[in-house]
Amino acid sequence: MDINPNIKLLAEPKAIPNALIAILENALAVSKENDVVQLDAYIENQKMILTIADQGPGIASTIIDSLFEPFSTTSANGTGLGLSIAKNTFEAHRGSIAVENRKQGAVFTIGLPILTEK
Repeated sequence: MDINPNIKLLAEPKAIPNALIAILENALAVSKENDVVQLDAYIENQKMILTIADQGPGIASTIIDSLFEPFSTTSANGTGLGLSIAKNTFEAHRGSIAVENRKQGAVFTIGLPILTEK
């Protein structure tokens, strides 16, 4: 589906890209050579839905429920703050973020309200 290029989000110009970059960096970190990290966007129920899917090992069942909490990480080099900050950013913009495991990898789904003209 093509997205109308005139769709507008009411968003702070650096916060949303930074939050998306944090998720993309995590997806790339768990990816192997030739794996695909896919970013898709579509409109549904007055929201722009963005999905980021990777082909990594998925999110461990022991951490998936607390993944967006501060300091939640399984990475030896991570602080566990990136996804927490991303979630707070999306929620501050009246949006949402969720994650689920798929057969191969994980998919993050972000919803952000679009600005409707009155």
